[in-house]
Amino acid sequence: AEEGQSDKVDNFLPRWQFLDEDSVSRYFLFDLSVDPLENSNLVKKEPEVFERLKAALFEHAEYVGITGEAQEVEVREMTDETLEQLEGLGYVQ
Repeated sequence: AEEGQSDKVDNFLPRWQFLDEDSVSRYFLFDLSVDPLENSNLVKKEPEVFERLKAALFEHAEYVGITGEAQEVEVREMTDETLEQLEGLGYVQ
């Protein structure tokens, strides 16, 4: 990895889980070592961890070219073969 990218967050993982829910601009931070079911959002209780992971997330997003703008998605019909595969995996009944 390039200097500065993953090095900044490796020391936190896998203890911390940081989520950004774009649709409501809400952040979630969980300490998986004591809260594996992700019940307690620690954004306000752990502001230093929150700010460090948020900065790392935005730096990574910029690095990989995620701009936050909506991307066009090609919608295709599902083939019978794909449907069978999804059923076989238990995703569709």
